[in-house]
Amino acid sequence: MNSPNFDFSACNFQDEKNNVADAKGDSRDGSARASIFRDTDRNPLTYTFEANYCTGLRFNPLNHRYDLENCKVLAKEETNVTDITSSIYKGRKSPVFTPDIFFEVGQSLVIALLDYDCINPVTRLIKKKGETLREAVDKIRKDMNKKDEPETA
Repeated sequence: MNSPNFDFSACNFQDEKNNVADAKGDSRDGSARASIFRDTDRNPLTYTFEANYCTGLRFNPLNHRYDLENCKVLAKEETNVTDITSSIYKGRKSPVFTPDIFFEVGQSLVIALLDYDCINPVTRLIKKKGETLREAVDKIRKDMNKKDEPETA
């Protein structure tokens, strides 16, 4: 949501996936994230950040930043890493990750915490005029809860 190089849609928040063994017989059940998730009574804020050190499979289009105090869209991006029209995204492919990209992904995670607590003065979550940050965050939480629900046959 805050980074073109972080694929939120590929995230999996279901604890049931931790118990599924792969072809080698390994599972994520013993991982730190799975243990903390269980030990904190299924705390929904327990995540790990996994990254490929080369490149991503795709990059995400970003909403423009919205300045809540001045009620205006900020169309100009601050860096070429967040500007998907910049040369690093030429050919519409995910770029080879650089220190600048890793920094931007880390920064975007901190910005997501500000969004989550509804205290980000310049957010990308507002999609239409008149929408509040609280409404945008509540919609995302609702969508995440849907994604966490077990699939039915």
